Amino acid sequence: MKVSEFSYSALENKRYATNYLARALNYGHLNLFLGAGTSAYYNFPSWTELVNILRGYKLLSPVAPTDDLQNAADQFIDLCSDINEQMDLIENALYKNNTFSLDTNSILGNKLLVALSFLLMNGKKGGVDSVITLNYDCLLEWYMSLMGFTVQTVHTLPSNLGNSDLTIFHPHGYVPSALYSKARGNNIILGRDSANLRLSKEDGPVSWIEFITDRFYSKIMIFLGMSVDSLDDRALTQCFTKAAERLKNARPTGIWISYDPLSADHIDKFRRNNIAVIQLTTTDEICSFLIEICNKARINVV
Repeated sequence: MKVSEFSYSALENKRYATNYLARALNYGHLNLFLGAGTSAYYNFPSWTELVNILRGYKLLSPVAPTDDLQNAADQFIDLCSDINEQMDLIENALYKNNTFSLDTNSILGNKLLVALSFLLMNGKKGGVDSVITLNYDCLLEWYMSLMGFTVQTVHTLPSNLGNSDLTIFHPHGYVPSALYSKARGNNIILGRDSANLRLSKEDGPVSWIEFITDRFYSKIMIFLGMSVDSLDDRALTQCFTKAAERLKNARPTGIWISYDPLSADHIDKFRRNNIAVIQLTTTDEICSFLIEICNKARINVV
């Protein structure tokens, strides 16, 4: 997209952003980047809640600093060093304690999944053919499979990409419900050591940081379900910084849909990272915004 089409203040206007993202969808330039908030809507635990469940007691608050979370995760890993046992415990925490479960009867109430599926359905209007998610769960895979899509899950690099309708990348690891698939990953990001190993080149000839940064270069991201603190994530910060340096004044790295109350300092921080941010306070608002992008994209090609 042209430089003249891009300004933060314009993109922070919901109507303008809708038109901008609709054009990007037409051209096949959009990618989804999903955080824990998208799964939390369906009662999957947040990272803090997951760590508390795994340790067997509640201590960390929902606003615990990242360092405290990582220390707590490391404590769990020290007590449970077997990776298969870790995965079993995480699977149990994600699905057996989850009132949503993978229940086909609950589809009609899945407003957010319906809205996301509109973006992911390819056609004349364009579509999103890949998603990066920081979540372990198989919620999106399960739902899109029910919709008739062929879905490829990638949790290890390098990976051969097949001729699927949708590819879902899990840089933090993948722990599906056994009711959906038994093909879970063999490692996850939970504590510091696993993060250092998985995000570095030790995980393969291409690191996840390099992969995500390359995606930032090639696609306009819709960031959804992520807190403002994600900008300071020690791995993602590298991706945001490199993309901002390369894309500044050409196009945004992406548009961040935020639940959190935002100060002027927050907005400046997003802009320094070459990201425009739109605050939508309810799930209904978010769903309407995503669906309107698809509607505008449809109108563009009628």
